[in-house]
Amino acid sequence: MAYSNPTGLTSVTGCFSSNVDFSAIPPAVLQNAAERGSRVHTAIAKHLAGEYCVIEDDIAGYYEAAMLFLKRSVEDIFFFETRLTCHTFGFTGQVDLGCRLRGDKEGTIIDWKTSVATSKSWELQTSAYMYLAKEAYPECWFKRAMTVQLSSSKNFTVKEYTATKKNLSIFLAALTVTNFFGVKHAEIDWENL
Repeated sequence: MAYSNPTGLTSVTGCFSSNVDFSAIPPAVLQNAAERGSRVHTAIAKHLAGEYCVIEDDIAGYYEAAMLFLKRSVEDIFFFETRLTCHTFGFTGQVDLGCRLRGDKEGTIIDWKTSVATSKSWELQTSAYMYLAKEAYPECWFKRAMTVQLSSSKNFTVKEYTATKKNLSIFLAALTVTNFFGVKHAEIDWENL
């Protein structure tokens, strides 16, 4: 989905984006990857909404990987591509998927990833999303946070983050510093990488 934050609050990814180093990647390559990731997110969301979507050749493998994950792993979907806001701490984030996995009784937060490389920021991001989801949907009993890294070869890799309390503490510290200094970040849609 195209990135949009109409709340005026610091976004989850915005509070630590200055610590994610993309300097080795040429700006045009990074921008293309972000746009591709956004189209993958849009295609998945349209599928989940039951809407028609044309799948371009360059995102077909990523899309098919997501469909395979959904078919194999997801029992119930609570929400998808939903902007959630925490007014207590003053932050917002757009959560890719809140669901219940097969065999689980509790909810899981899923964040789709289309980049080849992984990032330490993902564990902070998913912890913040889980906090937002628990606050917005307490009846779903969210207990797990994961990234699903999609590849162009129609495969996916799941990474579960278990230190969510510790990671949330780190995220809240970064949020406090960001809000204190009022740091504004570039508007690259790197959240969808």
